[in-house]
Parts: sequence; structure tokens; C-alpha cells
Amino acid sequence: MDWKTFFRKYYVYPLALLVFAVAAVIYCSPAMTGKVLSANDHQNWVGASHELTEHAAKDGEGSWWTSSMFCGMPAYQIGGGASYKADSYKAPINGILHKCIYNPVWAVFFYFVCFFILLLSFGLSPWVSLLGALITGLSSYFIVIIAAGHNTKVAAIALTAVVVAGYKLIFDRKYIPGALLVMVFVASGYTLHPQMFYYLCLMMGLLWFAELYTHIKEKKLKTLAVSTAVFVVSFGVGIGTGMSNFFTNIEYMKESTRGGSDLAPYLTENASSEEDGSEQEASEEKGLNYEYATEWSYGIDETLTLMIPGFKGGASNYHLPENALFRKEMIKRNCTPESIEKTCGTFPMYWGPQPMTQGSVYAGAIICFLFVLGLFVVKGPYKWLLLLCTLFSVMLSWGNHFPLLTRFFFNYFPLYNKFRSVSSILIVAEIAMPILALMALERILRGKVEKKALSRYILVSAGITAGICLFFLLFGSMIYDFTSVRDATYMKNPAAWILNGLHAQRKALFNSDCLRSLLLIVAAAGALWLYAKGKVKAVPAVFAVCLLSVVDLWGVDRRYLSDKDFVRPSKATATYTMTPQENLILQDPSLNFRVMNLTVPTFSDSRTSYYLKSIGGYSAVKLSRYDDLISHDLIPMHMPVLNMLNTRYFITKMNESDSVVVVANREAMGNAWWVRDIKVADNPKEEIESLMEVDLRKTAIVGKDYSDMVPKDIETPAGSTVFLLKAEPNYLEYVTDSRKDGMVVFSEIFYPHGWQARIDGKPVPHYRANYVLRALNVPAGKHGITFTFDPPSVKTGDTIASVFIFIMYASIVAALGYGLFTLVRSFRKKGGER
Repeated sequence: MDWKTFFRKYYVYPLALLVFAVAAVIYCSPAMTGKVLSANDHQNWVGASHELTEHAAKDGEGSWWTSSMFCGMPAYQIGGGASYKADSYKAPINGILHKCIYNPVWAVFFYFVCFFILLLSFGLSPWVSLLGALITGLSSYFIVIIAAGHNTKVAAIALTAVVVAGYKLIFDRKYIPGALLVMVFVASGYTLHPQMFYYLCLMMGLLWFAELYTHIKEKKLKTLAVSTAVFVVSFGVGIGTGMSNFFTNIEYMKESTRGGSDLAPYLTENASSEEDGSEQEASEEKGLNYEYATEWSYGIDETLTLMIPGFKGGASNYHLPENALFRKEMIKRNCTPESIEKTCGTFPMYWGPQPMTQGSVYAGAIICFLFVLGLFVVKGPYKWLLLLCTLFSVMLSWGNHFPLLTRFFFNYFPLYNKFRSVSSILIVAEIAMPILALMALERILRGKVEKKALSRYILVSAGITAGICLFFLLFGSMIYDFTSVRDATYMKNPAAWILNGLHAQRKALFNSDCLRSLLLIVAAAGALWLYAKGKVKAVPAVFAVCLLSVVDLWGVDRRYLSDKDFVRPSKATATYTMTPQENLILQDPSLNFRVMNLTVPTFSDSRTSYYLKSIGGYSAVKLSRYDDLISHDLIPMHMPVLNMLNTRYFITKMNESDSVVVVANREAMGNAWWVRDIKVADNPKEEIESLMEVDLRKTAIVGKDYSDMVPKDIETPAGSTVFLLKAEPNYLEYVTDSRKDGMVVFSEIFYPHGWQARIDGKPVPHYRANYVLRALNVPAGKHGITFTFDPPSVKTGDTIASVFIFIMYASIVAALGYGLFTLVRSFRKKGGER
């Protein structure tokens, strides 16, 4: 092959990379001038990880435990602290593939590249794959999560798309490149966001049935077995490289809200009696609470946002354009510019059933039309499995609106009940729909669809999709009143014109987007119909449809991520400027006291944790028992419980008009204390209720599961002392003095995996007391006590992961060696023929 031939055959690939880079730079152009996204979730991560980052800089190794949130919790899912040794071995790969985590330009670029690889694996031509990658990458949810700061979710979706590509190559008998893609991209992607990885694995599981049908039909079951084995082995090696993360998180999951609540079974009517087997039910109940897991459920009719972006309003905090009806109404009523910008900058446009949303899931009106068209023109089993993937993800996204299916998966499908926000499974539809849509365009482009039949299919497909848009354009205002159950909380006692204007603005967007999608579908159908009638060639018709789809998605995406969302770094970091209240509290020289900030959503905001050790914080994976404590005692402000957590300060306002003040709590119980009595509780319900029934300064409450560890007789003489000498996130040092043996309770969160207690350097067991705290039996005399967090699961996981990483690199080297050998042999053979 001469250079000219080589160039003609392969130039499209570097051109695609150039197009993707230019598109990403244009979309996120402010990032090229040094601006950054000011995303709420990213800001919460900064607050949550600050203590860990500072400790790692000082310590050199970091900590797997943070003491800055929720009185202390494992830091496995926070980041910024310690790192797995095995991850350093993957640094050459992750250093490239994880760039999309840290920069929006890289995020958009990686979307395009990864979806390009995915579409190529489905047999689409490079040109269709190029345009299709732009379309798929601009699907609105993928952009919305960039704006929200869900950086690891972005990376997981993009990288797992390549895993799907590797899966397809393996079953197309391209074993080596397919296995390498699966191995490398599983290794790099699955630990970033297990939920997104899990959903796309479900997609691959469904697509396997297409291969099963094909191989049975072609009587190639041996090939199916080989391909399945290659995929399973390469997938397993990729999973094995993340065993460090896997071991620690599986361990943590059992103790977290993802593992279920110890308390929940005792609070339900069906599990209120020991006689009906409630203890057995309590021990077997695992996973998230169903209502909590399905809180973010997509509405059944909300599914139409896949085709009509503003069907339910879009974002909860929507920035109204200058020509918006409500903005004009505020100007007309002589509202101040400040109030206009404040109201219109965070306008509650969303009126669907979810608590809130940062944007609708919009696959594209044209993609929906082409998806329906694909059901007519695409041949083979993959058409039906892609349809099934779409229906499957849509119905599961309905969550509590479709309990028959959701409860089945929640109760019986492995790991499904470990994840919340079920609406995010729509990522499967956002990938499956473009694939089938582009497969339809590919067949049209190659002339594989008879034109007379094609014109009929176009009319039917356009009639279905455009007909839906037309129906809601004409009758939508008769069906909906555009109100939301949250409108009453938008502002206190709103004037009638405000509510009327709010509903009118939603209606205007609804109608304009119905009309917009209708016109887009008609335009795309018209272009293809002209081809079917012989008026234009296939290439310009297909190109026009793809370009129109890109323009469509780009326009909708700019509603959720535009130049206004980028700010100067100084403005982004201004959030963390120390407040006078924080400065005042930090003057206290005491160690490890805690703060409750009542001026923010205490248990869903980590800003307080940036400088202080907070009772609250921000995490979707809190320790289960602490989460019980939040609901049962902390939100109701039960002071004895707050005192035992050593809550020394409250940041609050005396009333809404007052400035923020610091209130000292003189009743905080300190870092540790000796107790004189022990109450053994029969079950978790009795444990947590006893916190408000006894004097926690004198009595410790111990569950029956730890009752064999408590001292038989305790008598704490007057003058017994315990002092905290040193406090780091992963290390605590105390000194005690008592004339008799006794029991000390520590205002530190109990976690059974990784904390090692020592008295005078000798390891000793400790146990749980007061539902969430640590307790230790201490002998008479003066003693030094230490607690060190050094989880064995990290070392075990690192060892296993290192073996799999070696296998992965050995496989890469072997594959490259084999490829080089084949290439050299091919050149020699051609040379010999000459």
C-alpha cells in the first residue's frame, strides 16, 4: 500500500480527532482563557476533601479516614487523601484516560472520541461515526452532568462506552483489539462511578442475546463460547486491577446506607414484633431504602423529554433569556435590576415529579425520528435488542412510578438496590437510540434500502414522532396546567402575578419546544424523503440530517452549560474564604471538637467541613448508623446526642433578619469520658431510643451484639481522667488515669474495619457504644491509648490488584509483539513476492 492509498483510507481518523478537539474547544471556550466551572457538586467535593488534601500534603501518605464530615467516616469515596499503591501502576494509562475528570474541554473531547470508537465497532463508516459521535456526545444529560460537576460520572460513561465497543469487537471475532479495549477501559473506568458502569454492563448483557440469536442461527455455538470466554476473561482482568478500591468499598458498603439500615426493620409495622421473625428480617435486609433510592424517578410522561426538551420545563434553576415573558413582566412592574437578575437567573422552570433537576434528558428530536425509522430499515437482531435496551432503561427510570418492575429489580436483581437516582439509567437509552438511528442512516447511505419502501417508512416514522409533537402543541395546555407541587415553596405568599407568570413561562417553553421538535423532524424527514424520491444524493441528505441534529442538540445543551457558567478561579474559590465565624471558632485551641452549622443545609452541604469538623457534610454514602442518628436525633436537635458528639459550637441566626452568630455549647461532653453504668439494648431501636432516656455522661448504651465485651463490673472513682493529646484524621492519642478498671466512651464514630486500638502499645479490642461511638475497657492506672486507622483491606486489595495489573500489561505487550511480528512477516512476504 503506497502512501497515497494509505492517506485516502485513514485520513478520516486524524481528521475526526481534529473535529472533536475543535468542537470541544468551541463549546467550552471560556476554559481556554483560564475560567473554570463553578459547579455545586464540585464545590461540595472541595469542602469534603480539604482536610484530607491538607493532611496528605503534611503527612506525605494521606488518610483513609476523614474527621471533617459527619463526625468521621471512611474517605474511600471522597478522594484527596491516601491513594492505593496499585493505582500508581496504572498511572501511565489513567494519566491519559482520566484527563476528562479535571477539565470540561477534555470531558467533551473524550465523549466524542469514545462514542466514535463505539460507533465504529458497530460497523458504521468513519464518516457516519464521526458525525454520530458529535450527536451522541451532545445528548443533553452528558452535558448536564459536566455543568453539575459530576466529573467521575462523565469519565465513567465515556470510558465504559469503549468497553461496549470492545465487547462488540470480541463477538465480531476481533479478539485481540476487543480484549485489550475491554481490559484497559474497564481497569480505568469502572471504579470512577460504579453506578454508570453497572448500567452499561446491563446494556451489554441485553446485547449478548443478539449474539446468541445470531450464533444459533448460523450454527456457530463454539464461536459464541470462545467470544464469551474472551470477553469474560478480559473483563475479569480489568475488574481485578481495581481490587484495591473494590475490597475497601465492599467492606464500607455493608456499613453504609447502601447496605441498608439496622434500624429500619424495627420501625416498620411488619417488623415490629420479635415473634414474627423481625430479627431475621433485620439481618437479611440489605441495600438502600426503596423510597430513598427511587426519589429521583423520571415521570412516565416526562420520558417525552427525549424528543421534546422542554416538555417538563428543563432545569429547576433555569437562566431565563433576555426575551423571556417573565423577565419582561418584571420589567413592566418596575422591579429592580437586582431582583430581576436574581429571580430570572435561577428560575424554577422544572415542573416534573423529581425533587429537582439540572436539565432534561434530551436525545434529540431527529434522533427519535431516526430511531423509529431504524426499526423499519435496519436488519438483524441488534435492532430489536437496541429497542429493548431503550425500553428497558426508560421503564426502569420511572422508578416509583412503575413499582411492578422497579421493585422486582430492587429486591431480586444483584446490586441494583445499592444505587439511587434511578432516572440516570436513561444513559442506556441515550446511547442505544443514537446507535440504531445511525445504523439506519448508514443503510440509507449505502443504498441498502429500496427507495419506494424508504419513502413509506419515512412518512410513517415522521408521522409517529412529529404527530406526537403536534398533538401536544395543540392540546398540551388542555392536558397540563404547568404547576408543580414545589411552587408553594418557591417563595412565601407569592403574588398572583408571580405564579401566573411562572406557569405562563413554562407553558411558553413547552409550546415552543413542541413546535421546535416538530419542525426539526419535518426538516430531517424532508431531506431523506428528497433522497428517496431521487431529488438529491444520499451523501448530502445524510450529512444535512446529521448537521441539523448537531445544531439541535448544541442549542439545547447551551441552556444547561454555556459561557455564563464559567467564572474566574478567584470567584470559584471565594466560596471558601474564611468567614468571621469560622475564624472565631478556630481560636479555640481544643482538639477535635465539632460544629453544627444551621445557616446551611447541615446534612447536604460540605462547605463547613473546609475549615471545621462538622456534624454534617455532603455524601451520598453515609455510614448507615450515623444516617439513622441524623433522622432520629440530629435533625430534631436532641441536645444530649449533640453533646455526646462533642458539638461545641453552633453557627446560626437568631432570626432571619439577624446576622450570623456563633453560639458556644457549654454542655458538650468532650473527647472522651468514663462511665459508671452500662445498659445493654436488645435491638437497634432500643439502642437509639435509649440515648434520650439515660444520662449519657454516666451511662453507656451497648447493643446485644457487643454485650460480651463490656466489663462485668465497673466503678469509676472520682478523679478519673481521660485527655486527648493528639488528633489527626487517622490517628488519635489519649492519656488516662484511674484507680480502678473501667470503661471509656470516645466521641468518635465507631467503624469495625480498620481502626486499631492500643493501650500502652498493645493491641486491644474496642466496641460500639451509644449507637455510633467507640468504647474501650481501660485498666486501672496511667495509660496511653491510641487509635490508628490502617485498613487491612487496602493492603489485601493492593496485592490482588497488582497481580491483575501485571497480567494486563503483559497482555498489552504480548498483543503489541504479536502485531509487530505479523506486520514484519507481511512485509517480508510481500518483499519475497517482488
